[in-house]
Amino acid sequence: MPTVLTCPNCRAPLQVHAGQARTFCSFCGAQVQLDTTAPGSAEQPVEEPGGPRLAEAISMKRSPTVVVSVHKAGTALPAWTKLRLKTALDTPGVLPIDLVAGDPDNPSASRPLASFRFPVRQCVAPGDKLMIELEVQVDRAGNVSVVYSETGTDNVLKRDGFAVRVA
Repeated sequence: MPTVLTCPNCRAPLQVHAGQARTFCSFCGAQVQLDTTAPGSAEQPVEEPGGPRLAEAISMKRSPTVVVSVHKAGTALPAWTKLRLKTALDTPGVLPIDLVAGDPDNPSASRPLASFRFPVRQCVAPGDKLMIELEVQVDRAGNVSVVYSETGTDNVLKRDGFAVRVA
C-alpha cells in the first residue's frame, strides 16, 4: 500500500511507494526528493528553472477583515490548493465569497477575480457555523478553476474562466 504525501510545490497528493528516493507530482510535474531518513516525509521539490510563477497572490475574502491566503505571489505553476474552512453565515442559506488577486490588505493593490453566492444546505440561519472545502487550481498559463463544497453534503459549486497574472 503506497504512502500518500502532498507535493511541497502545489500541495496535490503524491503517491510514494516504499523504497523510492524520489517521485514526480502528477499535477505540477515537480520532482520531489524523498527524505529516506524519516519515513513518509518529502523534501522541497527540485524546481525547473525559469518555469512560470504567479505574479500576484490569490486570496479568499469573506469580509474586509476575514481574508484567507490561497496562493502566494511567486508560487510555481501549475499550483493546486485545498483548504478546509469553518465560517459563519451572514445571510440565511447563502455564503458570499470573493476571490481576489494581488494584496487583499490593500484594496488599491488587489482586484476581484470572482464573486460567489454559495447556497448552503446544512446551516441556514445567520451565525450558524459551516464547514466548507475550497479547492483552487491554477494552470501554467494562469487560468484559475475553483471548487467550493459543503462538507457532509453533495453540495458543490465549480467555476472557472478567470485568470491571474503569470511571471
